[in-house]
Amino acid sequence: MMTYQYGARGARGPLTLFWYDNGLKPPTPRALDPDDPQQRLGEGNDGLMLIGDKGILTCAGWSGMPRLLPMQLHRSYTRPPKTLPRVAGHHADWLQACKGSTPACSNFEYGARLTEFVLLGTLALRTGKVLKWDGEGMRAANVPQAQPFIEGSYRKGWELPV
Repeated sequence: MMTYQYGARGARGPLTLFWYDNGLKPPTPRALDPDDPQQRLGEGNDGLMLIGDKGILTCAGWSGMPRLLPMQLHRSYTRPPKTLPRVAGHHADWLQACKGSTPACSNFEYGARLTEFVLLGTLALRTGKVLKWDGEGMRAANVPQAQPFIEGSYRKGWELPV
């Protein structure tokens, strides 16, 4: 389990995010009945849960259908109109972008930030330290011994130009 903490930005308040992996799961929030199959959190071993002031949004992993819980909130909620373009699937979306059609909905700019976020958890596990991340400098500001993991090592002939 990893904890990510982000400070307030602009009008947005601070955010604490918990990542559970390897079969670990968060406790069921008190407002939910764990025996009610309509109020399940995710599907099987995958899922996400966003806890807000008014309710809980949960979804099966890998693009499942979201549910607003408790179920009385889900039933009374009116969904907004669809404004984002829909894709035929992850691979089809990527292939269309490669062929010069529409840009991928999860392009490299977005994917790079997501990858950086996930790898920070791995970096914290490998160093055994709480990291204060300097995204601009691509370094753990408080853990200099993390830098070799960040920079990596390359076989002769495969080095990256600096």
